Amino acid sequence: MGLIQTLREKLQSWLLRRLRGAISLIQNPDEVAFSQAFEAHSHNTCLRIGIDLGVFHSIIAHGADGVSYRHLAAESGADEALIVRIMRVITAIGYAKETSSYATYAPTPLTMAITKPTIEAGFLHSTEHAAIVCSKLPSYLKSIGYQNPTDGSNGPFQHALETDLPFFKYIHDDPRKLKNFNTYQAGNRSTKMGWLDWFPVRDIILREFDPLGKAQGTLLVDMGGGTGRDITAFLNKFPQTAGFLALEDLPRVIEPLSDISPGITTLSQDLFQPQQITGAKVYYTHFLLHDFSDEQCRIILQHAAAAMTPGYSRLLLNEMILPDAGCPPFYAAADITMMCVLAAMERSESQWKALLESVNLKLVKFWYSRDKSNREGVIEAMVLV
Repeated sequence: MGLIQTLREKLQSWLLRRLRGAISLIQNPDEVAFSQAFEAHSHNTCLRIGIDLGVFHSIIAHGADGVSYRHLAAESGADEALIVRIMRVITAIGYAKETSSYATYAPTPLTMAITKPTIEAGFLHSTEHAAIVCSKLPSYLKSIGYQNPTDGSNGPFQHALETDLPFFKYIHDDPRKLKNFNTYQAGNRSTKMGWLDWFPVRDIILREFDPLGKAQGTLLVDMGGGTGRDITAFLNKFPQTAGFLALEDLPRVIEPLSDISPGITTLSQDLFQPQQITGAKVYYTHFLLHDFSDEQCRIILQHAAAAMTPGYSRLLLNEMILPDAGCPPFYAAADITMMCVLAAMERSESQWKALLESVNLKLVKFWYSRDKSNREGVIEAMVLV
């Protein structure tokens, strides 16, 4: 079944590339550029309004027979004329379809998709943060002489939303925004093949691991691991590692945890301070360094490198690895999103290599998911002897 799924994903990726190429050949370039200027922002705006008004859930509830604009207006409290105008866009881009009756709407696969809690939360999160910041990015970049943003406490996010707060503090102070962010993040990861499904854990991490050995130290440190999602998954898959795993994060994250397995040691750790656990087999992070500029990453990596045993310890960075050329649109856009909200970045292969070398770490290998449409991978590095 796994092979069939992999082949299906490869075929899907190939077909999408071919179709995009074919569309670009038959479209008038001027029309494409003109449409880009006026369509994209209207599409997302109308989808967000549709979510706010609950029209997608209502359309699904009424099924194939459809629901009229009058009914949607009565349910949502919106003006009937406004419903017609918003739904004109929503049906044009496939998130609902018109029936044979005037201004009556039925569901499509995209209607079903946008009502999934994780996708809906992602839309709410994006339109309240990244979309607003992106709209103000040109004026911000002009104000700083078109330099690459690197200050997450005084960057595009603060400029656009007129706040002194960094992104994570900003959303943590608002329970609704924090819930949307957490729901989106959990769902975004759950739909993708995780690193434990394809990374050679037994060869790279568990080789020579002896849980009964007197000299066996910490096997894996999950640095900045939040509430322990990744390290708990690791323990569940490899229960023999209980007692040799450590979860690190800031005190406000670690101290409230009450349901972490006793097989996992929890430790308050500021990653911008010296690493407390030395000589571990693996120092692991997941989507951590993409939250920081190169300068900040160097501090984190230097502390990790100082704790590593040369020739034994390994650094495993579970991150996006962009290609140096031909980057898919979604991942290219993800990099700009990181610029907007955190003054940070997604990195390409050459950028990861340069970052590691700048702190005397040797790139061992880029490991990639079997899902070729997913640019998430693991960067393996060791301390130079």
